[in-house]
Amino acid sequence: MGPRSAEEGQAALLALRRSRGSDVQASLRLFLPLLFALAQRHQLPDPEEAVHLALQDICTFCACWEKSGLPAHVWVAGIARQRFKTLGSSTLTVS
Repeated sequence: MGPRSAEEGQAALLALRRSRGSDVQASLRLFLPLLFALAQRHQLPDPEEAVHLALQDICTFCACWEKSGLPAHVWVAGIARQRFKTLGSSTLTVS
């Protein structure tokens, strides 16, 4: 992400926080490609559901983003990675 995208990411998360997680339009436009790429990398059986769950987490925890001090895209990737790891471990079977 370049400087312009970083600013857009910050603006999107600020709007999401101000709306208490209900204004997801800008976040979807900016972060969906990243979220789907991460879901694909984790080889999840249902990437659409995984991205949906990650977006729910992002909306739920968006108020914590500024306190983290992380760039918006890094924070979003971290939240998604946590969700995807949880989903990935729940789909493993014990032989």
